[in-house]
Amino acid sequence: MFDDARIARLDLFTRAAGVLAAAICLTAPLYTHVTLDLSGTEVPILCFVVMSAIAVVYGRWRGAPKIAAAAATTADLIGFAMVLGTLSYLAVSMNRPSMAATFAAADRAIGFDWMHYAPVIGSWPIVEKVLWVAYCMMVPQLGVLVIVFALMGRTAWLRIVVNGFCLMALLAIFISWLLPAVDADVYFGILSVGKTEAGWSTPLTRVEHFLNLRDGFLTHIPIMDSTGLVTFPSFHTMSGVLFAVCFAQFRWCKWPAVVVNGLLIAATPVEGGHYGVDVLAGLFLSMAVLWAMFAYVRRPASADKPVWVAA
Repeated sequence: MFDDARIARLDLFTRAAGVLAAAICLTAPLYTHVTLDLSGTEVPILCFVVMSAIAVVYGRWRGAPKIAAAAATTADLIGFAMVLGTLSYLAVSMNRPSMAATFAAADRAIGFDWMHYAPVIGSWPIVEKVLWVAYCMMVPQLGVLVIVFALMGRTAWLRIVVNGFCLMALLAIFISWLLPAVDADVYFGILSVGKTEAGWSTPLTRVEHFLNLRDGFLTHIPIMDSTGLVTFPSFHTMSGVLFAVCFAQFRWCKWPAVVVNGLLIAATPVEGGHYGVDVLAGLFLSMAVLWAMFAYVRRPASADKPVWVAA
């Protein structure tokens, strides 16, 4: 189904994009007002180096592709975890013009009333709790998929889920840099925020960091304590689509995955403070990325035919 050589090239492309993102982050103090807080990064960096070494040793010399793939995947996730959070903070610190009013107007144009949706969900504590749990399932689902695909030796699908996750995250951060916006619950006045001479304060860390980065009160990026700052498009939505597609490879969990990720996507306006257009953009972009990836890595049709037919 998949062309191993093309999977390898997709890996190379994703890692090259990650290296470029890391370079942008490391050189940020040269062209922005922010610095990087490297405290606590020693352990993940060491783990990244060890996993990378294991992947090379078991892939090239020990002939254990399953171990090599698992180690390479672990290294990728560790590296991207540090880079993606840092990059999203850097994007916000650029303080480009806010698109919040534009997104709110776009919601009205498509008939999505955030001020009605959020209170209705909040009036049903059980529903709100279920949505909160579903919203928190992004990282656990990624972990489960990686472990299952690695144990089953389905290396191609293992690389699909990791490459898809990382590329979607990079795309979301890039767009959020171009089109930044504060959370919808802040724009509509639902979440209380306060401003003093020391900066903004609010119950949500992501909102507090967002506002303080934009206004210059936060001048260092806490790499090990960063949180997602992407509003448009919704990265949770993009991840939900990716996970539903990957879990669909197992018939016994296809529909449970659709339900869980459907709830995850439904939760993004309330739990993630997203506008309705954030979700629509996430759906469109995730499907576009998946289509591009599958179109590229699928084995050419002629390769599946007998030699005499291809000839």
